[in-house]
Amino acid sequence: ELDKERYKDIPMFRMRDNPNGNLPFFITRYQLDKRNSALHRHEYMQINYVYQGKAEHEINNHRFEIIKGDIFVIPPYIPHLISAPEGCSAQIYEFEFLPQFINQGFEEIQNAESFLDFAYIEPFLVSENMVRPRLNLIGRLQIEVEAILNEVLKEYQQKKPGYVLLIKSQLLRLLVLVGREFTSNLEGAETRPIYDRHREAILTAI
Repeated sequence: ELDKERYKDIPMFRMRDNPNGNLPFFITRYQLDKRNSALHRHEYMQINYVYQGKAEHEINNHRFEIIKGDIFVIPPYIPHLISAPEGCSAQIYEFEFLPQFINQGFEEIQNAESFLDFAYIEPFLVSENMVRPRLNLIGRLQIEVEAILNEVLKEYQQKKPGYVLLIKSQLLRLLVLVGREFTSNLEGAETRPIYDRHREAILTAI
């Protein structure tokens, strides 16, 4: 686990702590208000999407405003917190999954590395150049991502026969769309040289 000594006092959430923790994934949409959450980390990967409102996200000792349409990924073991400053509130989708839930299917998808780059590399860049580790989705892509998340939440709640396979297929679709958008945003951006310098080292560590 990442930097055990440095992070030993930060709570670690595990998939089994969630309702239906025997599953390799969990999804919820919750209302975040002025009550602050505590700095924490998880053993799983977590996708957050701001469905409404605005809040703040802290990662790598930096805080950023997050607004509707923002999507960001927290890789396993990285401390972070999402909070709502006074006067702010937000509805947030939280989609959590163990990496092994998608490994087999993800390896077969062309250009799948683009999502892994976004998930594992982007959060680390913030400490060097103060970029905000998230994408802001607009237009048709925002609508498409929200439709995926709504469908996954419905399948998770209803648990009809075959729901696990349907959720996995929708998750793979979401990861590809996010990866494509990240690659598109990165091309020609000022962060590209820093990103390239870190990419090989971080992917080797993964």
